[in-house]
Amino acid sequence: MHLLKDSGLFSCGRSTVFLVASAIMCIGLSAPVASVTATPEALSAGKIPLNEMQKLHPAVLSSTTPHGRVDGRQAWPALWTDILLLLLSSPTPKSDERPTISAKLKMLIASRQPQSGDVLLSVIAEHNHSLHRRATNAFVQCWDTMNARQINAYFQGNIRFTEKPRKRYPQGVDAVIGMGYSVAYGWGGWPVSSKPEFKPEGFKTWTAHFVDGVEYGKPFAYYGPMAGTYGLRTKRLSPGTHTVGSVLKYEFSLDGVKHTGWIKSPAFSFDIIASPTTDDLLAPPNTEIDALVRSSFQVAETFADLDTQSITRGRSDADTSRGWKPQVTWNGPAIKSGGLHLPVWKVTSKLPIDLCFDVEIQDVQTGEIFKGDSVIVRRGEISEGHFMPRLPWEFARDLSEFVPVRIFLKPSRALALTYADVEQYYAGSITTGVLRAKVSR
Repeated sequence: MHLLKDSGLFSCGRSTVFLVASAIMCIGLSAPVASVTATPEALSAGKIPLNEMQKLHPAVLSSTTPHGRVDGRQAWPALWTDILLLLLSSPTPKSDERPTISAKLKMLIASRQPQSGDVLLSVIAEHNHSLHRRATNAFVQCWDTMNARQINAYFQGNIRFTEKPRKRYPQGVDAVIGMGYSVAYGWGGWPVSSKPEFKPEGFKTWTAHFVDGVEYGKPFAYYGPMAGTYGLRTKRLSPGTHTVGSVLKYEFSLDGVKHTGWIKSPAFSFDIIASPTTDDLLAPPNTEIDALVRSSFQVAETFADLDTQSITRGRSDADTSRGWKPQVTWNGPAIKSGGLHLPVWKVTSKLPIDLCFDVEIQDVQTGEIFKGDSVIVRRGEISEGHFMPRLPWEFARDLSEFVPVRIFLKPSRALALTYADVEQYYAGSITTGVLRAKVSR
């Protein structure tokens, strides 16, 4: 998906996050890559195998302790107290927000650098510290006062790996273990800076992935503070215990000087259980649950047909999804440019069960069926979204205006296993009546 984005073929606004997730689902488990010598060219490309990384950076790869950090509590106890008292009087920001800190705190940090920055880093290094969120916000608000050592220590301490695997998977089921990284608190942990090098695209990363000590696939290159970097398919793994980890190389510039760091993820293990196995996540038949799901899961051509308010995880989506505006657009030299609007869905009440559906979209005029992006709704969520073929330009072909479609939703064991927070998923299938999609040219 990042290749499409980089080529200018694909744009979809906020829906990108869902399509990136679908792209990760499509990434296969490839064969181990050949050994790469740690040449300057390989270093600059990020293509360094684990054994070469260990030779080059044994300290970084043997520990996850932030480097270049000073213990501010012991070094400057009075300053530590002053800063923490001001943090205590500040509200705790929401996860993805960066509210302005008080002028008094900002002045104290700016006037007492580098000691003040090191005090904040001491708090940030303790992930369970009660003031961690507030210290992070203070640090990113005062980013332009920090030196390269402090910025590097911040990335070392606040970049997190995001994989959440299950303890076991059945052999032969095509579940995916999503791997990736993110700065803590998402955009709430990204710097507020006047310097152009600290725009998100100025932070360059390469992530290598290892299964049982062997590198799989090519290092994933990306520009930005968060990314899904790999989708490890369990279907092709042999029975037994497997250990997986990642190594992230990052690069940033400060005042024209490039700086590089390395972070090793905590290793995680899981078991592949030999087939056959019982699907212990599949909910047993229940007529009351079935009726509740079918009444709550509503499908229509547009959100305007469903309700007067759009709710996607609590956020208004009315500006992009109320009517027939395309939910995805594309353009490029090899394909005919266009846009596509598909029917929408909405879960209107909290369900006591998870929904995990594979989706197929049928062009009723031709009978042709296209694979669509999956639908997953956790128990207790009020959520909504739209259906979309995985390759919308193939669905659109030479079509224009309205196209009759039918949507098939089928319960998916692989999808349920992919998301570790799914506890029990609905066993029923849903087939819609004939609805309209719209192709824009």
